[in-house]
Amino acid sequence: MHRFLRDVAVVFVVGVLFFVLPVELLAYRVQNNFLWKRQHLEANLGSISTLLLGNSMFELSFNNHVLGDSTFNAAQMGRQIYYDVEIARRYIPQMHNLRTVIYPIAVGGLAVGGGDLNSGVEYAKSWHIPCRTFPQNILCHSQLLSGRFCLKNFRTDIRCDSLGYQALSGVWGGEIVAGYGPPTPNLKSDVDAFIVYLTRLARICSENGVRLIAVTPPQTNLYLDWTPESMYTDLRRVVQTVQAAYPMEYHDYSRDAEFRNNSLFYDPIHPTHAGATRLAERVAEDFLRETYR
Repeated sequence: MHRFLRDVAVVFVVGVLFFVLPVELLAYRVQNNFLWKRQHLEANLGSISTLLLGNSMFELSFNNHVLGDSTFNAAQMGRQIYYDVEIARRYIPQMHNLRTVIYPIAVGGLAVGGGDLNSGVEYAKSWHIPCRTFPQNILCHSQLLSGRFCLKNFRTDIRCDSLGYQALSGVWGGEIVAGYGPPTPNLKSDVDAFIVYLTRLARICSENGVRLIAVTPPQTNLYLDWTPESMYTDLRRVVQTVQAAYPMEYHDYSRDAEFRNNSLFYDPIHPTHAGATRLAERVAEDFLRETYR
């Protein structure tokens, strides 16, 4: 029995050293949007003057080319504020030419995040940011232990352009789309936690002499019909609480009259390229008049 257990242990160690470990290390080298954005940010720390953080509301729906070549869109689909604060904490103090951070605050979905292994594995291997919660903060470092071992994680997949923007070219017809529905009402505890993290982002910007501009992106009439007024109450509480602590400029474009036409949207919540361009122009006109050409 002792010999059998020893043989099992040897096989296990050999398997880890010669199969699992090389595969895990290979996953860290696969080029995708996550890794490319981190590498680009690190390679251009001294030249970026405007940084976009956030999620698909910016990665897909804010054409930062409007703001010039020194703008970088570091936003990524599905990202929640825990990761944005970690990225800001690590990099903003090194970005000596950085003047402005622009951040999207959605009407719904006010949650901190950082506990989901689906995205946590990517942030652990590409950004070196572990999950926020235990035991996810340990499991996220391994494709195998996290249950995220699949072929797509080993395929090169870079979809954004040289400034981090990924344009959406389709046009939404106004219909209900699978996967999009009424937003889930915010829990008070989630809103409270979101306030803590947004305040941290504002503090990081303030301490480094960086201007923080927060915007709520445009939404379709369909999505607005789905959204209860209580969510706007939550949104106002978030903005007012953070602004009472640190400088943060803010504008809500979600119900703006200029974005009421469905032709400006790709789906019920994301502006298409035309809408993304107009949103960037509006932000430039409303906040960046002295530098916008």
